[in-house]
Amino acid sequence: LLQQISGANRFVYWFTSFAIDFLILLIISYLILGGIVIDQRAYFRTGEQIGTLMVVFAFYAFATIPFIYAFSFIFEKHAAAEMMVKTTALICE
Repeated sequence: LLQQISGANRFVYWFTSFAIDFLILLIISYLILGGIVIDQRAYFRTGEQIGTLMVVFAFYAFATIPFIYAFSFIFEKHAAAEMMVKTTALICE
């Protein structure tokens, strides 16, 4: 709806949305990585091990965001998606 209201090009709108979501997820992942580095666990002490974990976080972000975007097309209304999330959370408890 926002893309239609603003009149933006579809490719530009979705690419910038993906880029922003990707960057936000990477920032959060690297903050978590900072906590892991500060904790000084035995298996995350060398630069190679930390670099490998950074790449794993980046690939995870790159894989999950399109997956989430694909699932967003299942629902026509935001309220239906919210209800599904709440129902799933109640079932999992």
